Amino acid sequence: LINEEKLDCILSSTRTLVENSFEARHRIVFKVELFKHKDVDLNKLSVVRVGLLANLPKPELPFSADLDWYPLRSIDQGVSLLAERRLDVIVADGTRVAMSGSEVVIPSGLPALRYSELALICRDTPPLRDFVDAFDQSFDLPKPGL
Repeated sequence: LINEEKLDCILSSTRTLVENSFEARHRIVFKVELFKHKDVDLNKLSVVRVGLLANLPKPELPFSADLDWYPLRSIDQGVSLLAERRLDVIVADGTRVAMSGSEVVIPSGLPALRYSELALICRDTPPLRDFVDAFDQSFDLPKPGL
C-alpha cells in the first residue's frame, strides 16, 4: 500500500519494508499491564474489580479470586475510579497511566499482559523523512522530571 501511494506511513509489528519505503530508528512500545491503588494488597481480595476498556477482550488474569469486570470509556476514567478505590485494578498501557499524573495509581508488580513493539514505516519522500526525523529525535529529548 505504501508503494501505491495510498498511505504515507504505517505502524507494523514486522519489519517488512516495501520498495521506496524506510523505517524510523525508534519503535513505539506498548506494554499492557495491571495497575492498582498503592494501598491495596491484591492478594487479600476475595473479589477483584477489574476496569478494562469496553472495546477490548478480557485477558487472562493471574488471580485466584473472583473477577468483576467493569467496562471503561477511557484509561483516564479507569485511573480516576482506581484512585477513588472504586476499582481494584485496571488493564492499561503504562504510558497512558503515567500521563494521568496520579501518584496513587501504580503498576501491580505482576508480569505484563501484553508487550508490543511497532515499527513506523513510511514512503520515502522528503516531507516524510522530515516527519520521521522529528519522531526519532523526540525519543532523544530529556524526559521531564529526570
